[in-house]
Amino acid sequence: MGPVAAAAWQGSVTTAAADGSGSSYAMTLAHRSLSGNSSASSKGSSKGLWGLGAGAAQATPAGESDPFLQRTAAGPLLALGYYRPSLTGRKGTALEVAGDILSGGRSARLIQDLVLKGSCLSASCSPGYPGELHPGLALVSAVPQSGDNLKHLSGALQQQLDRLAQYGPTPAELARVKASARTGLLSALTSNGSMAGLLASYHAVSGSWRGVLSELNDVETLTAAEVAEVADQVFHRENAFTGMGLPL
Repeated sequence: MGPVAAAAWQGSVTTAAADGSGSSYAMTLAHRSLSGNSSASSKGSSKGLWGLGAGAAQATPAGESDPFLQRTAAGPLLALGYYRPSLTGRKGTALEVAGDILSGGRSARLIQDLVLKGSCLSASCSPGYPGELHPGLALVSAVPQSGDNLKHLSGALQQQLDRLAQYGPTPAELARVKASARTGLLSALTSNGSMAGLLASYHAVSGSWRGVLSELNDVETLTAAEVAEVADQVFHRENAFTGMGLPL
């Protein structure tokens, strides 16, 4: 977990604590999408989502699929899983930045525009599910207000994602993410244990502990246009698995 992902994760935990068991159940729905859509995903473009070759295309579906519905004590819950390649490289960093803009802290878009305005109880974006090295999902999940329609909430989430893809982040949002990345790195250096974990994670994902420095440099130099481009490639309906946890 890099400085961007660490900062985003801490922010989403703080602002989306109302998820309760729903957050873990969103992961269950997402796991179902990865294990149950391999035949459809193999039909994606040979270039993958951002030109990473045929291996990246293995996590790309052929088109928009019907929602997966399941009744559960954790419901109601909505999980949108957007297929994406490995998060290694500059475009992977751009997707992590997009996730931070969406749910990394109380000033993030999903929190400000949906949670604090009463459209849902919680909302979060986790670009690296279930891990960063291999193709997986950018998982967007939300818990609706009591009695709200999950399809309506899905549309509200998609509007937020479309807006990011169309217009990109604001200068203030980019500045916040860059500051969070620096803070996350400095926080990880405050103890031997956290520093060792961070460096080991980067060695496993990027092949060298120096990956933490190159990612931080990527974050510092990312433009709004780059974030918008990656958001446009990933966050569209035809690239998504939709899971709905219905109440018992």
